[in-house]
Amino acid sequence: RDLRAGRVRVLHSLSFIEDPTRLFRGIRFEARYGFRFAPGTERLARTAIEHHVIGQLSPARLRKEVVRTLQEQGALLAIERWEELGLFPALWPGLELTRETRERLQRADPTIAWYNDLGCRARVERWLVLFAILTTPLGVESATRFMETRLHLRARHREIVRAALFALPRLCAVLEQPWHGPDRMGVRASEVYWACRDLPVEALLLAVIVQGSEQARERVALYLRELRHTRPRLNGDHLIALGYPRGPLVGTVLREILDRRLDGELPSVEAETEYARERLKELVAPASG
Repeated sequence: RDLRAGRVRVLHSLSFIEDPTRLFRGIRFEARYGFRFAPGTERLARTAIEHHVIGQLSPARLRKEVVRTLQEQGALLAIERWEELGLFPALWPGLELTRETRERLQRADPTIAWYNDLGCRARVERWLVLFAILTTPLGVESATRFMETRLHLRARHREIVRAALFALPRLCAVLEQPWHGPDRMGVRASEVYWACRDLPVEALLLAVIVQGSEQARERVALYLRELRHTRPRLNGDHLIALGYPRGPLVGTVLREILDRRLDGELPSVEAETEYARERLKELVAPASG
């Protein structure tokens, strides 16, 4: 009868108390098959959560349930049920499903599909993107404590989420500005490069999701397709052959050349060489004098 009615029912009243993971498993079952807790079972679930049964779970068991839920195809439905049943505060203080977070979650799958269509080699972990969206309102410090103390997330996963949250303000600022123009206002391609450089793909997607604009997509696509592959045509040996002393000055000028190439100011190896010669006069001659 429960199968025909699409109901999930526990066997006895202490089921969620005895094993709180049944809450998560029941919610996943709901989301996967379109079922719903029977009214009595839902009351038992709410009561168990109110009595802090989630706190009885070890970090390893809680991590397993949270990650498995976020890996579900119907993860967004399950997240909505977390909110309806009052599960978020039981996971970590400050976690909540706001309207803004809902909108970002809705943009997650289309953004991941857009990224996959770019043909990039780096594979995105969808559950980490969803987790980063949920923890963005916490800020870096609280989210880090949540990952370390309550979930014991693997170091690699912690670093991806932490990098995404830490880079988010600067990255969003770069993605939302207009391009640099004659009035010298706006952002340059080199600024997009340095804002995106070395970030995990999940961090880039989080910024696109938070911004929710076509411009943000275009900037990140430009970085992934073109900017990140750009290098100076000259190298350190070339600069030393021009008369540069060995040392940090070589790296400084190579970075200047890279910036100007990214910004379209040095279109050829000859232009880079001329720039390097002029900088040598400016930087080395005064110092030697």
